[in-house]
Amino acid sequence: MLKNPHDVRTLCFCLACAAVYVLNWKTPRLGLTCASCLQAFQMSVVVHNCAHTPPFASPSANGVFFLVLTLLSGSPASLYVPGHNESHHRHLEKAGDMMRTCRMTFQSDALNLLLFIPTILPDVVKHERAFMREQRRQKTRLFRQYVWETALYHATLLALVLCDWKKAFAVYLVPAAVGKACILSLNMLQHFKCEPESKYNHSRNFTGPLLNYLFLCNGYHTVHHMRPGLHWSRLPREHAKIADKIDPSLVHDNILRYTLAAHFSR
Repeated sequence: MLKNPHDVRTLCFCLACAAVYVLNWKTPRLGLTCASCLQAFQMSVVVHNCAHTPPFASPSANGVFFLVLTLLSGSPASLYVPGHNESHHRHLEKAGDMMRTCRMTFQSDALNLLLFIPTILPDVVKHERAFMREQRRQKTRLFRQYVWETALYHATLLALVLCDWKKAFAVYLVPAAVGKACILSLNMLQHFKCEPESKYNHSRNFTGPLLNYLFLCNGYHTVHHMRPGLHWSRLPREHAKIADKIDPSLVHDNILRYTLAAHFSR
């Protein structure tokens, strides 16, 4: 049923995320909560990949999988379409891009990174609501999927809260919030102070093998913007074909070292 056999890794990561949620619910541990935070970020990356290239040949299977991703990532998976596909990719760093980094103009790059989410979030939410209202008017399949995801998410969250609100907060809501914060902040690391009009220098790339194994080659961002429908497993090979055309200052092997140096060293 998988269109690409590499998505076995995607499914394994999803199973691992679900298992850690269950284990942490049964016996809460700080280490498990930290692992869940990392996995929630990973699930947001999976949502990103699947929003571009659904993994299953069957539309129904993809619909069910997006319901699973909704629970694992902590928000309706279909919302990634208006916020990312229809905004960020269509209008990179322009007015139509709700996540454009050029809005951050503090002298301190630490503040630019830390205040990025509260700066963009109101416009992101407003854009998502307007997009889904239009999908509702047109009675699209995407809107029906969004309704199912929203209903399942809120029903599950209500059940967890009624069962044990403290666990629901610590075991589920905190990791989901951290995961969302990470995926949104990643946009700053990938695009801040790049050249949106350039063919090859519009994005920053992170080529570390561990990062790209755990986060499904999300570090190869230039080629992803050039060919957003390309399956994540092909990004390293396609990146290698254009690597000599990218400004070397936009290619880093360690995302944590880059973040500290670029945003917190001054």
